[in-house]
Amino acid sequence: MLAPQVSDVDEAVLTSVCADHRPESQTLDFKRELPASDDKSKQEFLKDVCAFANADGGDLVYGVQEKPAGHADHLVPISVATHSKDATKLRLAQILQTGLEPPVVGVVMQPVPLASGDYILVVRVPASFQRPHRYRSGAHTRWVVRVDTRTVDLTYDQIRDAFDRGATLAERARRFRDERLSGVLSRTNGRPLRAGPRCVVHLIPLASLAGRASVNVAPLYHNGYQEFMYPDWGGADRAFNLDGLVVFPGANAAEIAYTQIFRHGVLEVARYVGALNTPDPGDATLMWSSVISGLVRTALATFLAAAQRWNIAGPAVAAIALLDTAGFRFAYQFRSGATRTAVSDRANLILPEVWVEQLESADDPDVFARPLLDTLWQAFGLERCLFYDQNGRWLMQ
Repeated sequence: MLAPQVSDVDEAVLTSVCADHRPESQTLDFKRELPASDDKSKQEFLKDVCAFANADGGDLVYGVQEKPAGHADHLVPISVATHSKDATKLRLAQILQTGLEPPVVGVVMQPVPLASGDYILVVRVPASFQRPHRYRSGAHTRWVVRVDTRTVDLTYDQIRDAFDRGATLAERARRFRDERLSGVLSRTNGRPLRAGPRCVVHLIPLASLAGRASVNVAPLYHNGYQEFMYPDWGGADRAFNLDGLVVFPGANAAEIAYTQIFRHGVLEVARYVGALNTPDPGDATLMWSSVISGLVRTALATFLAAAQRWNIAGPAVAAIALLDTAGFRFAYQFRSGATRTAVSDRANLILPEVWVEQLESADDPDVFARPLLDTLWQAFGLERCLFYDQNGRWLMQ
């Protein structure tokens, strides 16, 4: 690829690529001209994107003349007058939407402006976690993959393995979550919490489970760990552990909560949600819905922002669980001051996961928090999470 972030590609980068006669590679392909509107050109574009998505991803760079050996030679600017940026992006996106099965999520089309006023187009294709993909070629479909600088058809065994791999990553996410929840229940995780009801929130990027994501936790230890504390902690401490870095309240509340930042990019927060520092601390059997709902929403917002900052892209699983609730009541206080309580029919509420299609563009935590919280409230016999209005706006300050 041209640069770790496609937004970092500018005219200087492209000029240097040509001056150095950079060769094409497994993740880089140069094209002199944009795909035309005829069927053959559309199929060539689909083939290139499909091949990158089924391999390690890569950059298609439109507006670069290459030498016969596949080395960049000079820029051939795309004219804004004949190919406006927005119209070009829309046309190519429509080709991908209708021509690939399943659609490749996360393709970025980045026009790189030139001093002349024209541009070069970089199409960044992610390594897909929903592969294998195929594209239509006339009356037939083809499954292709990028190998070095060539595009070849996938064999039957490769297609079967690709299907198995996608299922395996999803299953690994569930197993990982199950193991962590078991550790919270048994108090054998890195920061044991006090016995009683505990809420656990996870964000599990598939890139983490595939070995394509990592977090350097050492800098976080010195600066940045405070982001992973919560307003009612009253301060935070942190420690390295085998999994990465764990952030937790000060000594007087060390068994109340923690945030675990895993080296491979998974994020987990767990909190005791019994009647401690709640509207009615005198009733030890209450679990206040405001504490639980606020934790879930804040955690998911924090986790999504962190994943984007760490350049972790692709799909992820967002999930919550409420554990060890036997003998406790879920409480909601109305504006009138009246309190309603409810109990669940089971002690451990392990909710179905919510799928995050693209971490890199997931900028609204309520898209994921609201369905999770609605399901949680319904587990206590309530219609929905009452901290959202009918339009999905969060009501708590």
